[in-house]
Amino acid sequence: MDPLSITTGVLTLLGACTTASATVSKLRRLKDAPDLVQALNNEISDLRLVLLDVSDHFRSAQNERLVVPNMDETIFELCSFALDQARVKVLEVDAVIQYQVTKPGRGAGLIVDKIAFLRNYNRLLQLQSDLRDTRHKITGLFNHIGVRSFSRIEVVLNEIQANDIPELLQ
Repeated sequence: MDPLSITTGVLTLLGACTTASATVSKLRRLKDAPDLVQALNNEISDLRLVLLDVSDHFRSAQNERLVVPNMDETIFELCSFALDQARVKVLEVDAVIQYQVTKPGRGAGLIVDKIAFLRNYNRLLQLQSDLRDTRHKITGLFNHIGVRSFSRIEVVLNEIQANDIPELLQ
């Protein structure tokens, strides 16, 4: 597992988040479910923001060659696993809403089936909790990688400063 694979996984998950967010917003028509709908939308949006930060970090790290080449393979595998877990949960939210909670309406519209929503309420609530937990895992893992990368930047800066001190004293 390398940083490029992680970046690819992040971008794939970003696409799934965008699709699921659009699907969740279709439930806003329900008057009885604004809290859960908003909570699902918030979790997906928060996950998306974390992923954008991770993607930016890996892109800049690759461009500036800041990723430590012998980074612990286990960390990358854990990151990949967490990204896969998040993708599965996001796709499951999308599938539950698309195929179990809504039904085709006139034209391209969808009709929210309130009874089906109530039947799937606990499942959607669990998915919202799972998304939050997975987002926390991803944040923790990528903070660990970020700290290691940024500590390498500090070492380089310290070396530069140490090398410049004799020149400054002259």
